[in-house]
Amino acid sequence: MFRTLAQLLLPVFIILCSLSFKNLKTNAFTFNTNHQKIAKLLLKTNGGRGAYKTLFPSKASNEEENVATIDYVDEDAPADVGGAKFFGGNAEKEELYDPVAEAQADTKFEESSTTYTYERFNNELFENDTISTIAKKLQLSFNSICHDDNEEEEITSYNPTNFVWNSPLKSKSNKTPLDEIKSAKDFYRRIHVSILSGKEISTQDNGMDIELRWEISVVWPAAYEPCVVLTGTSKLHLSQSSSNADNNEYTITSQTDIPDSKEYLTTIASQLTPRFWDLYHIAMTPSAQLLPRTILSNSNIFQPYKVYEVQPTFVLAPTLKDTNNRDDRLGQSVPNHAFSTIIKTMGPKKQRYVPTSPIEIQIDQSILNFSIYVPTEISSYPVQLCAKDENNKDTASCQYTFKPKRIVATLPYEGNSQDEQVSNLRKKLYQSILQNSSEYKPKLSDDGKPIFFFWMNNCKACFVRDGLGMAVYDYRPSFAKCNEIGIELEKK
Repeated sequence: MFRTLAQLLLPVFIILCSLSFKNLKTNAFTFNTNHQKIAKLLLKTNGGRGAYKTLFPSKASNEEENVATIDYVDEDAPADVGGAKFFGGNAEKEELYDPVAEAQADTKFEESSTTYTYERFNNELFENDTISTIAKKLQLSFNSICHDDNEEEEITSYNPTNFVWNSPLKSKSNKTPLDEIKSAKDFYRRIHVSILSGKEISTQDNGMDIELRWEISVVWPAAYEPCVVLTGTSKLHLSQSSSNADNNEYTITSQTDIPDSKEYLTTIASQLTPRFWDLYHIAMTPSAQLLPRTILSNSNIFQPYKVYEVQPTFVLAPTLKDTNNRDDRLGQSVPNHAFSTIIKTMGPKKQRYVPTSPIEIQIDQSILNFSIYVPTEISSYPVQLCAKDENNKDTASCQYTFKPKRIVATLPYEGNSQDEQVSNLRKKLYQSILQNSSEYKPKLSDDGKPIFFFWMNNCKACFVRDGLGMAVYDYRPSFAKCNEIGIELEKK
């Protein structure tokens, strides 16, 4: 059966691959390969299994415009998937758009909200002022290329004459990463680079070695516009000339790039495969930028959970005091105080936004801790906007933070984070790790408790330059078990 299904799906994959790799150019961010190799990886990654059916919502028809109808609404009925087309810019959305109401809502939001700025290039994420300065200069240089609306002048820190670049992403024609970004921009719909953190490795006379963590996101030029994320680190040697010793100015004389995944071509190919739920909700949002994670071991008959390695990420972390526990169900949605702006999806000033998924929720006694992955395009700005003062921690707070690399195990679940069944599934997951895993054990917090969390995969957090502006909750049937109950692990 699977062989017959694979034969039926083969023409679909060929069409998708041809859309993705038309006029492919070879540069650092096309990963020095050709379309045949990626196409094979796509088929190998999917294993020839799975039917990707595109279910387009029916277009609203108004043949009798002057006839007013009233539809009975059953509050207990499941969500109408067709309502997702509201986000697609079609006829139904045009009818519901009210410019006066939109303007009033915008005014009310600005009057009631207070935003704070967060400087990303500080000594919390970067070890000292020298590393922070070099990283910020590089970030502004990348932004001047990647952001079409960026007015920053290019500030380069690379030595113009003696720079040495060692990288698996490097092409022969370009001498620096800035040249590669310029070449890659001609191919991809969008490309962005974000430098997330930095630390010192060693110090020598008139120089030092540092390590910078980065994240690259590209929107592939295919019809369904998949978002591909690649993470890694770069080791840089900074040289200080004798003439600039008093000014404490450095230039980069060498750089070695190390992607987190050694099989990074397979990682990229897996993200190019059309996602069923993105196609199912094709009119709802663009394809989301997914949390960077690699499957270390898959579930099977003896092991009901998956093990992931989750890469370090820059996140928006709102918290909320849950006064009534499960009664109010506050953990089922992003808290209001996390939103710092309004996204206009209609009208003459319609905004393009970047969705990310999943939303991570941790429940620590009566405190709900959310982790919302900030997309690369937004985190690439040196200054971030936050909606809530981080010092106001009486009932709610919101701040940006950097989450380190983690190893986690998850079980699929069809419900929400505060369901009663979650407690039993946590116990099942904990016991299964102890019985089945020879390599990992549950990681314990400072008070000696396992660290559990919940991934809400049916929610997309939507960002613009001014921060988080919208959360979209899509419909998925219960049998899909789209969400995940997780636990953090460590090696034995």
